[in-house]
Amino acid sequence: MGKSELFYAVGEYTDDSKYCKSKGLKPHKTVMKSLDGKPFPVVTEYSKDGDIYAALEADMCYSGYVVTLMRLPELPFEELLSVALTAKRIEDRAGALGIILKKYASAFTQYLQMTKQNRNLNPVQKKQIALVATFIYDFIRENTSYVREMEDILLLCKELKTKYADMLPRSKWVRLFRYGI
Repeated sequence: MGKSELFYAVGEYTDDSKYCKSKGLKPHKTVMKSLDGKPFPVVTEYSKDGDIYAALEADMCYSGYVVTLMRLPELPFEELLSVALTAKRIEDRAGALGIILKKYASAFTQYLQMTKQNRNLNPVQKKQIALVATFIYDFIRENTSYVREMEDILLLCKELKTKYADMLPRSKWVRLFRYGI
């Protein structure tokens, strides 16, 4: 059995329950919610291979997905940052960045400021930062409701994106990472 996934992301045009079933995720915890006085069940946690995944509501992270499932327990900032910089899966990068932007914005701003001033970054680090800065800059800029709240991060990402632009590969992977296409 391989390493379990950190995040699952359900897109806007995907049926949540069909997606979860196709990935082998089973309802673990359900709560009752109400809409127009009519109760209905909502799955808040899923399980798979002994891992529990919490369904994060849209206001809990800025991943760009309608539903993001995060493996519990939640990782601390440093580990989320490592995932954001090095993960191979777009869902893991987007999920980690979403949690960072929502819960650790001030720590992330400090990290970006220190990175901007660091002159000793190796090419791999520059490339990782350029990809993350580009992803965040494009995502925040395209989702205007976040711009005011994330203005410092947006400006720092724009500066880092420009500073390390030559490190960005011109490949299909970049298009996938940036736009999901």
